[in-house]
Amino acid sequence: MYSNNSRSSKKSFDDEKELQIGTIGKSKTKHKQSHISTESLPSVNPDWIKSMDKKELEKKFKQAMESMNINYDDKKFKEETMRQIVISHYARQQHQDVSSFVEELENPNLDLKRRETLLRETAVTLRSSPLESIEKFKNLGGLSTVLKQMENVYSRSFQDFENYKPILLECLKALKSYSNNKIGLTDVLNNDEAINLICRAVDPHDANCMLEAVRLISVFCIVPPSGHRKVLAGLTDCSMTTKKPRFTPIIEGLTLKPENATLTTVCLQLINCLITYAEDLDFRVHLRNEFYRYGLREYMDTAEKKIDCYHKDIQTQIQGFVGVRNEDAEDYATRAQGVMEELKYPFVDFYD
Repeated sequence: MYSNNSRSSKKSFDDEKELQIGTIGKSKTKHKQSHISTESLPSVNPDWIKSMDKKELEKKFKQAMESMNINYDDKKFKEETMRQIVISHYARQQHQDVSSFVEELENPNLDLKRRETLLRETAVTLRSSPLESIEKFKNLGGLSTVLKQMENVYSRSFQDFENYKPILLECLKALKSYSNNKIGLTDVLNNDEAINLICRAVDPHDANCMLEAVRLISVFCIVPPSGHRKVLAGLTDCSMTTKKPRFTPIIEGLTLKPENATLTTVCLQLINCLITYAEDLDFRVHLRNEFYRYGLREYMDTAEKKIDCYHKDIQTQIQGFVGVRNEDAEDYATRAQGVMEELKYPFVDFYD
């Protein structure tokens, strides 16, 4: 969580609960045993798995968990649970084929409803697929296929755009599922067009799409070495299209939809990520002042005075913002003191 009295808290945004996408910068996502439910998995029971001895079962279980991108402690799993997970994993591999989604989405004659359904199914499949399927989706150009759907939405006239909003939302959800592992995340971050198209969805007039977009770019901007720079570039490129300052939509997400606590939380989270993960003190101050120019100062002045009135998640983000701001002020004061000392004795020869 984000604390206002710990400098190490500046790097605490990669918490799965807070970012709603998974651990960043690692190839595996931590899960407890209770997070793995076998009830919703395909109910296929191959006899060869049922008759497997314990040593072979543990080997297959390890392969299944690694394929599903999950860290685990096999000592915490009962043998029957391990067997069910292995059975379900192999059943998934038999039933899920990402190539069919990519192929059908490329069909220009799909009606809107089918396209929306297909994208939703793609998001669900990517979220639960083993890494082999994610790799296959990548090699088939799945990312480009999803981006084409987004471009098609953005190209619509104002009158048509409302009908296409559900498509955009499902595209963003598919990208979130795809980015929830190292393979997909790297693929998206290496595609500047993907980041730009996601940034275009940062629009407070479509709160649902903005919510998904802000969650995504909050994650992207904390991924080294270039995630922060690419998100800023994406927001800047979008500002040239909208003719608005690049941070204005984020501030509008705070002020135009105050009743939407979730949107407020993720907008504050993005602000904190953008400022905290700037490369140095001067750049952090520059970005903070840029946000201030477009309304954040007034928002924070009110929020700090009435912080107890806000949802606890919003309070956490406000406290995080204030904490880093105060730390930066202390750093600046220390730097200024050093400069004053140098000016006080400008002609002292320390080598004499």
